[in-house]
Amino acid sequence: MDDFAAPDSWMAVASGLATLKIDAKKPAKANDNAKPANGGGQALRMDFDFKGGGGFVVARKVIPMKLTQTWEFRFRLRGQVPPNRFEFKIVDPSGANVWRWTEEPLEVNGKWREIVIPASRMPFAWGPAGGGVPTDVGAIEFVISAGSGGAGQLLVDRFEWVDTGALVPVSCQASSGDPNALRDPSSANPWHAAEDDAAPWVELDFGRARELGGMILHWVPGHARDVAVESFHGDSWRPVLELNGVHGRLTPVPLPSPETRRIRLKLGAGAALSWIEWKGAEFSRSDDEFLHAVAAESRRGTFPKYWSREQTLLTPVGSPLGGPRSMMNEEGLVETDAAGPSLEPFLHDGERLWTWADVRPVPSLDHGWMPLPKVRWECGDLSLETFAAPCDFGPVRGTVVDYAVANTGKTSRTVKLHVAVRPFQATPPWQHYQKLGGKSAISAIEIHGRVCRLNGERQILAMDEPSAAGCQPFVAGRLVSRLGDHGTPEAQRTTDPLGWAEAVFTFEIELAPGEKATRRMGIPFSPLAEIEKAGCKEACARKTWKQELGGVEFDVPPEWQDAVDAWRTAAAHILVNRQGAAIHPGPRRYNRAWIRDGVVMGGALARAGAPQAYFDFMRWYAPFLREDGFVPCCVDDQGADWLIEYDSQGQWLHGIAECHRFGSGHAFSEALWPTVKKCVSLTRALRERRPGEGYRDPQKRPFRGLLPESASHEGYLAHPVHSYWDDFWAIRGLLDIARLAERMGRPEREVKSFRALGEAMVEAVTKSLRATMELRDISYVPGSVEWADFDPAATAVAVTLLDGLGVLPCDGLEKTFDKYLEGFRAKVRNEVPWTNYSAYEMRIVPALVRLGRREDAHELLEFLLADRRPKEWNQWPEITWKDPKSPGHFGDLPHSWIGAEYVLGFASLFAYERASDDTLVLAAGLPLSWFDHGRNNGVENLATYYGRLTYSLRHSGGDWKLDIAPLAIPPSGGIEVRLPVASHLKRIAVNGEMMWVPKDGVVRVR
Repeated sequence: MDDFAAPDSWMAVASGLATLKIDAKKPAKANDNAKPANGGGQALRMDFDFKGGGGFVVARKVIPMKLTQTWEFRFRLRGQVPPNRFEFKIVDPSGANVWRWTEEPLEVNGKWREIVIPASRMPFAWGPAGGGVPTDVGAIEFVISAGSGGAGQLLVDRFEWVDTGALVPVSCQASSGDPNALRDPSSANPWHAAEDDAAPWVELDFGRARELGGMILHWVPGHARDVAVESFHGDSWRPVLELNGVHGRLTPVPLPSPETRRIRLKLGAGAALSWIEWKGAEFSRSDDEFLHAVAAESRRGTFPKYWSREQTLLTPVGSPLGGPRSMMNEEGLVETDAAGPSLEPFLHDGERLWTWADVRPVPSLDHGWMPLPKVRWECGDLSLETFAAPCDFGPVRGTVVDYAVANTGKTSRTVKLHVAVRPFQATPPWQHYQKLGGKSAISAIEIHGRVCRLNGERQILAMDEPSAAGCQPFVAGRLVSRLGDHGTPEAQRTTDPLGWAEAVFTFEIELAPGEKATRRMGIPFSPLAEIEKAGCKEACARKTWKQELGGVEFDVPPEWQDAVDAWRTAAAHILVNRQGAAIHPGPRRYNRAWIRDGVVMGGALARAGAPQAYFDFMRWYAPFLREDGFVPCCVDDQGADWLIEYDSQGQWLHGIAECHRFGSGHAFSEALWPTVKKCVSLTRALRERRPGEGYRDPQKRPFRGLLPESASHEGYLAHPVHSYWDDFWAIRGLLDIARLAERMGRPEREVKSFRALGEAMVEAVTKSLRATMELRDISYVPGSVEWADFDPAATAVAVTLLDGLGVLPCDGLEKTFDKYLEGFRAKVRNEVPWTNYSAYEMRIVPALVRLGRREDAHELLEFLLADRRPKEWNQWPEITWKDPKSPGHFGDLPHSWIGAEYVLGFASLFAYERASDDTLVLAAGLPLSWFDHGRNNGVENLATYYGRLTYSLRHSGGDWKLDIAPLAIPPSGGIEVRLPVASHLKRIAVNGEMMWVPKDGVVRVR
C-alpha cells in the first residue's frame, strides 16, 4: 500500500488545540527489533500533542483502489501512546461514507505489533450509503482520538492489502451422488441424493480456515428439504444451525460462526441441489446485513423499502397523553410499538399482488395536521388507504389500524386484502440503538381465530373476521411470493430459530362499483385477559386533538395555510413524544428527557395553548437535581446523566420563570424555589473559577468571568471548551429569575443578588466576545473561546435569548448571518458540494426576525417548510440528507426540538416577547406581500407572557389598521408594532386611534 518513502503524501488533520506532525522514521540497526519491516523502507511517524485537552488527529492519504470479496489490511504499530483510541478508516471516493476499525485504548510499546483487519472486522461507520461493505477506496486514515489525551508518537509500518481469495470449496464429498456440480453454477448436472439415501449429507472443504458469512442453497425445483448445518472444529463436528420447513427455490443460510475449513449439510431424503453460492463474512455480520443481502436477491416489494438500502420515513400514531405509541412509515407499514414487529398490507386484485413497490404511496394527516397518519395506494381501479389512530381496548391502550379498500372502477370486484405480521420495525436499521432499528425477532407464532400471539406474549387482533389466517418460518420461502401465487399459509403455529417468522390475515372482499369496505386490526400495548371479547373503544382522537391544540388561529394568505397546519402538528408531536411527564425530543431514538430540549419544547407548547405539559415536566425533573444545584443535562429510565454541561442551570431557571409567566401559579414557583437558590449559588461558584485576577494576560482576557469549560454542544464532547452557549443561557436564566423573585415579593437582597450576577455576566460575556473576535481576527460571533468556531444556529439562540441587552456585537451579528446566508444560498443553488444539514437551522428564523431581516427570515423559512420529510406529515428529522432516498442516519423523526423551534419561529412572525424591557413585539416577521389587496393578517388566542393575544392588521383607506384585543397583563414595556418599512403608508389606526408611522416602521403602543 505504501512504503512511506514520501511522508508528505500523507495529510495531517487535527481538531481543536491538538497538533500532529507527520514524518518518516528511518531504519535503525539491522538487528534492532524497532526497525521498519517493509524491506528497508521507512515507517510513518505521527508525533501528536492534545495540549491538555481532547479532540483527534488524523494521518490521511488518497489511495484510489478497488476491493475484492474477501481481503485483509495489515500493518505494524509501535510507539509511546497514552491511553487513547486508535482508528483505521476506509473512506469511499465520495468522501462521505466511512468504514472503521477501532481499538480503545490502543496498546503499543517499543516493539512492533502486527495488526490484521479482515473485511469482517471493518464495519460501516457513517454516511449516506447507510451500510454495506466498501468496494471502492478513496482514502485511508490512521486516527488517534483523545481518551486521556496527552502527547506521544506512533509509528506505522508494513502497510499492506491482501486479497484472500474467492470463497470456493477445493473439494466436495457426499453420502451419495456426485457433489462436484455444487462448486460450479454453470454445471448442467445438479447433485441428487440417491433414492435409497434416507439421510443424505454433503461435506465441503475450503482447504484452509476461511471466514464464511453464509450461503444460498439453490434447490432443484421440488427438492428443497430441511437442513442441519455443521462445521468442523478441532477433531469433531459441531452444530451451527437447524432449519425446518424449508420451501422454495432459494434458501439463504447465515453462518454466524468463527473461521472454519469444513462445512457439512445434513439434508432430508430426496434432496437435490443445483449449486451452493458462498458468501463472505459481510453476508451475516449482523441480522441487518443478512436481510439486506436477501432483499437484494428478491423482488422489490417483498421486504420493506429500507432493506433495499433506501430511506423510509416514519411518523407517530399519536395521543396527547404520550406514552407507548405505534409508528407508520410512508409506505403504510405500521410498527406496533418501540422496537416491535409491524403490520404490512398487500392487495390482490384477482390477477396480481400489489405491494408498496407497485404504487406511489401518498401520505397525509387527518384534518391536515392531527398526528393520525394515513397512506393511500392507487392500485389500478382499486385503492387502499391505511389509517392508524390511538385506541383503548378496555383498560389497555393501543392502536387501531383501518384498511379501507375502494372500487373506483365500473365493474364489481372480488379482492383479497392481506395484512401481514412481519418481524420488521418501521425504524430503519441505520437508526440502530440498543433494540431499535431493522429486525424485531419473531421466534414463535400461534394463531387462534382472530388472535395472533407472537413469542408467547404480544397479541395482534383481527377486529373483523378474516377469511383465512396462517403463518410460516423464514425458510419456507418468501411470504409475499406465496401470497401472490398460492395464497395464505395454512399453518396455525410455527417456530423460527432465525427469528424471522411471519403471519398473515386474509380478508376476501366483494366490492360493487364505487363501494368501499374497511377491515380493522388492533394492536394492544399490553396483553388482554379476555382477548376474544375485547372490543376497541376509540379514544375520540379527533375531538381530543381539537380540544388540545385547536384554540390558536392564524390569519394568513391561503398559500400559507399549510404552514399553519405544520405549526399545529409540530406542537402535537411534542405531546405525542412524551413518556408520562417527561418531554422527549423523539419517539424512538431520542427517548430521553434533556433539560435544554424540554424548556424549548415546553415554551412551544405554552404558546400553542397547552402549558400544563411544561409545568408537569419541570415538577418531574426537579428531584433529579443534585444537592449543590447542578442540573443534569439529561434523564432517562437509567437515571440522571451527569455529563458536565453548564447550560443546564440557566435553562432550569428560565423554565421556572417561564412557567410562572404562563400561569403555573405562585405555589408552583414556591415549591421549586429551593432549587432556584441552589442553581444560582452554583452558577456564582462556577463563574468564580474564572475571576478577573489571574486572567489579566491579554491571551486570557476572553476567559474572564465566564463559566468553565463544558461539553454542552455535541461538537465539544471530545474537547470541552468555554462555550458561549452556556453563558447565554445563564444570563437569560438569572435575569428571568430575578424578575420572578421581584414579582413574588422575595426579599430585596435576593432580587438584587440574582440581578447583579446576571448583569455581571452580561458585562463579562460582552467583553469576552469582542476580545475573542479581536484575538482570533474573526468578523463573526464565535461559538466558543478556544475554537472561535462559526456556529450561526447557536448564535441565533443568543439573539432570541438576549435581544435588547447589547451583549452581541452588532457588526459581528450582521457578518455572522451574512456568512450563513451566503453558504445557505450556495447550497440551495448547488454551487458547493454537500450531503446533509440539520433543520436546527430553524432557530435562525426568529433571530432574523428580531434583527429586522424579515425577507431573509422568509427565504429560510420557505426552504425549511418545503424540505419537511415528508412534507405531508409536517415534520423534520434531526439530519436531513440532500438525497431523500439516502439511507443515512436521521437522528429521530419527528424531532420535536426542531418542531418546537418551528412553533416559536413561526409564532415570532406575528408576536414575540422581548424580555430585556418586557415588551410585546407584533408583526415583525409579516412580509409586505401578505398585505396585498387589503387582506387581513393576524392571530387569535396566541398565548404570550401577557395572556392570549388576538389582533388583526391590514391596509384600509390608505392607512394601516390594527385591531388588538386587550391583554390580561399589559406588558410594562408596552407593545411595539414593527411594520414592513417598504410600505408607503404613513399612518396607522390602533383600535381607532390614529398614529404616525416612523421611517423605521416601528410604532410604540402603550
